[in-house]
Amino acid sequence: MTANNGMEPAPDKVLGELREVRHELAEAVAEEHCAEAKIEAAEKRIEEIEEELARESKIKVNGRTRTVEGRDVSYEEVTKLAFPSGPTKPNTKFTVTFRNAAQVPAMGELDAGQSVKVKPGHNSMNETIFNVTETVLS
Repeated sequence: MTANNGMEPAPDKVLGELREVRHELAEAVAEEHCAEAKIEAAEKRIEEIEEELARESKIKVNGRTRTVEGRDVSYEEVTKLAFPSGPTKPNTKFTVTFRNAAQVPAMGELDAGQSVKVKPGHNSMNETIFNVTETVLS
């Protein structure tokens, strides 16, 4: 047996510490795998929610809440929501303005053939707002 002058730890002590460190490492790896699984599950749920929200959006047209498919709303869709029967008078033009859109610019005027990216979901505080007015051309 060699003498231990206090400078080097005893082999049994080193082996015990090594076993303890290996055990702690195994626990940490198991915790990491568990955390990764939770993150993957959360990411999948976020994707599912985003898909649900992308399928339909709530917008406000002339003060009334409407549900539309997707996140893009066209001039034609908005005018149909505001005036389902079409123009009430001959020689009519619709003027469509919007605000709180999910694009830049977030507000402006929409012309025939154009569309606006609306905010997703069902939160009334988050709705894109459209005002549609009917103007008789002279």
